[in-house]
Amino acid sequence: MGKNDYDVRLREIARQTKEALGDSAKVEVCRSDTTYRVWEEFHKKYPMLKRPSDGTKESREFSYIPSDEVVAAKYAASERGATAASEEQKDENPKAKPSGASEQAKSPATTPSGPYAGENKAAASANWADLNNNNFEVIDEPDENGNIPTRPIHGKVTVDGEAKNGENPAKFTITDSDNGGVYTFELDTTAEGKVVYRCTSGPGGAYSKGNDYELRTINGKAMLVQMKDSEGYGVGIANANATAQEEEPPAGDDEDPKTEMTPEERSAKIKEEAAAVVKSDYTPTTDAEKTALKNLQEEKTLFELANTNLATAAYAEEKLEVTKDNENKQESVTLSNGQKITITRDEDGKIKEVKIQANEAGHTVTYNKENSIGYARLGNIPNTMYDWNKVLELAIRIFGETAATE
Repeated sequence: MGKNDYDVRLREIARQTKEALGDSAKVEVCRSDTTYRVWEEFHKKYPMLKRPSDGTKESREFSYIPSDEVVAAKYAASERGATAASEEQKDENPKAKPSGASEQAKSPATTPSGPYAGENKAAASANWADLNNNNFEVIDEPDENGNIPTRPIHGKVTVDGEAKNGENPAKFTITDSDNGGVYTFELDTTAEGKVVYRCTSGPGGAYSKGNDYELRTINGKAMLVQMKDSEGYGVGIANANATAQEEEPPAGDDEDPKTEMTPEERSAKIKEEAAAVVKSDYTPTTDAEKTALKNLQEEKTLFELANTNLATAAYAEEKLEVTKDNENKQESVTLSNGQKITITRDEDGKIKEVKIQANEAGHTVTYNKENSIGYARLGNIPNTMYDWNKVLELAIRIFGETAATE
């Protein structure tokens, strides 16, 4: 290479470097150690690229400075977590080819990297037998980068009835791993050309707004997706329904199910919900659990009264007034019989404990995620003996999922 060719090539590399790094970058052109200095400017912008030749400062060959296309391709591959560039990229002619800086910057920015990036396709069915009792996700449609606008509903799915691969169940529930709430989904048999599930209930009660989700696969993984053109997209189902209830007072067919009930229906619902708290099919396996079950049976009336009070408050004809103790992060309501229900919230405002007065004598039953403390002499009742999710569902109907802001 002649002296003039050398200088022309050097200036061209410096120009390309300046364009790639932007106006704020400082690019020095000097005759001593030139290749390494120019390379260092590239390396500041693209730190994942290997140094020229064997990685030492002694190598000075211009041929090891990559072209714009190679830099952009290797940078994009690094962003996707690739461990090495393809052989085709390694063998590419490294001769520099001028191109604009905006073109280089565009490639990394448009590479999808979100958790839900990938092919989003409609599905006719899913392997429900495989999914049953395992994690399942319900999300809003991801954007072009694979990100979603709201928190997903995700947790253990439980199919109602027999779960079969390739056969969509009429109903299933998801116990959310974040808030412990139970969400119910029912198959919409009127939907045409797609499989749609409607979320009919969850923390806070029944849902009627923004609750349609399509069965789809993202990169082959089955999940329910609320598409961008759906009502409620980007809002969150609980918020969509809470907003609807605040803005539109219940009337006619849209009435709150609690106020639609006849006295007989309300009484039957309270009895059903109260009975659902303690697990009827619980089988003790250890001596401690057998003792706990015996104690629980001896104090059956106490627990029945407490659970009835909880269900009565949850399905009160008129919403009970909530009294707050902000210092202790507690809230309470008083039933018409004078007995109280008190909840305690964690640092995030989520309900972590529910204490229920069971009789006029003031005996209480306390439920939380870890254990239940009944009458004083009972000690801790294993949480396998009662359904915390049912307790939480009823408590949320009374107090709300999170602490209301004042």
